[in-house]
Amino acid sequence: MLITTYSCHTHTLGVAPLQLQINISRGIKFHLLGIPARPGNEIRNRVYTALRSNGWRWPGQRITIQCEESPIPIRQYELDLAIALGILAASDQLHLPDLDQYLIVGNLGLDGTLLKANDPYNAIARAIALGKKGIILQFDADFSFTAPLPKGFRIGRAVHLQDAIDVLQAEDWQQMPITSEQRQIAQQDALCFTQVEGHEMLKRALEVAAAGGHHLWTEGSPGLGKTMLLERMHTILPPPNVRTTALVQSLGEAIGKRAGDRPCESLRLEQSLASIFGNSPELMEHAIEAFTRGAQDLSDIPAHALPSKPQQVPTLIKSLGGVLIVDELLKHKERFRAALLKPMDSYTFQCIAAANPCPCGHFNSQTPCKCTPIALENHRQRFQAALRDRFDICVPITAPRQEFEAAETSTLIQRRVHQAWSIQMSRQGKQNAQLSEEEILFSGLVPQNVYRWLVEHCVESRISIRGRRQVLGVAMTIMDLGEEQCMELGHLKEALLMRG
Repeated sequence: MLITTYSCHTHTLGVAPLQLQINISRGIKFHLLGIPARPGNEIRNRVYTALRSNGWRWPGQRITIQCEESPIPIRQYELDLAIALGILAASDQLHLPDLDQYLIVGNLGLDGTLLKANDPYNAIARAIALGKKGIILQFDADFSFTAPLPKGFRIGRAVHLQDAIDVLQAEDWQQMPITSEQRQIAQQDALCFTQVEGHEMLKRALEVAAAGGHHLWTEGSPGLGKTMLLERMHTILPPPNVRTTALVQSLGEAIGKRAGDRPCESLRLEQSLASIFGNSPELMEHAIEAFTRGAQDLSDIPAHALPSKPQQVPTLIKSLGGVLIVDELLKHKERFRAALLKPMDSYTFQCIAAANPCPCGHFNSQTPCKCTPIALENHRQRFQAALRDRFDICVPITAPRQEFEAAETSTLIQRRVHQAWSIQMSRQGKQNAQLSEEEILFSGLVPQNVYRWLVEHCVESRISIRGRRQVLGVAMTIMDLGEEQCMELGHLKEALLMRG
């Protein structure tokens, strides 16, 4: 009898489906086609032992299994359960007429225990995309699938071979806990904004940047605390945007970061361009485009553009939908700063950067600067006008006052950020930094006289059209943080002050 089942395999950015055709006919031997000899032998031995140890008969006939060839590099097979159920159905030991309507994922222990799926989130998403009735796999008890489920789609959790059989034969499945709602961020990190004294303006700028998704640049002498504040940026971030929640979790699951939080990645000076941007421009373009249109996963990326190992996933792709922190930006190579321009235009991630004001770091500070005029000029030229114009917020910092105001905790700041983020999601479905100038004006929140004042100010101050749009976006975020219904001149003036 010929039986068709469906399983999947993991790759560096998700999972890919595999079709299995299992036939039992007269003859002898076991033939596993389409899989290399070593993993094929391991699969056969596990399935044979698991079936026999649970009282099932191993067919003494010719067993031929054809595995569909995958164009995507296979990181790990998870076919044992699908093959075991297919053999039982093909040998008439089980009646499973709808077996091909389910995605069956997981490897078996020798006692029939089902091992946990490597990437359950993307496996479920792939089953939905294939139009299957449901999926069977093993996952942690606290796992939740945040994307919306089609009506009637069933998810079966099995910890043993017999559980999978019971699930397939049951009329009503016991569903796992599913949530389609945004999860609140629980602050459980030891890092907090209160640990950095002073710098209220930079803290306010980081709050605005987090709420609206804006790029931010800060400059100051070493030892003032700018790096410490950047390290605490993740403690005030809102959840991922509604349209990118599924993709953020899909990517996080694929690279081994199971979390529903907005990603936050940091760059190191010694990192190569390949580790940051990848070796394939096509990979970066497809990933940014997927985030722009709100795709469910990165399955549309061509197979030849996928990295072969999880360690080769570029840092910039890991930060999509979240934050990329770049300390000592001007010490990075010029090629890096040039390559950063185009991705920053997409606002599919936030760039939060910091640098010293000069090579020695003490220009315009209480400590005398030892840099020559030429060295200072060369340092400043590293911050090209094109790169400067990409940052919505530019905040220089100096030594804080001796007397400090009572600092707010990250939890309190994050609560305001989340409220402003919720306003933006309800109003336009994305953060203010991602709005065009036309979208901002069509929202009806900018009075004509306020906009006219901004246009005249931008002409006088020689602020670019991009800069004008950035000022409007930052002013909208300030307005949302104050939970106000209309933009006022004070919002624009604070946004211009943050622009430096």
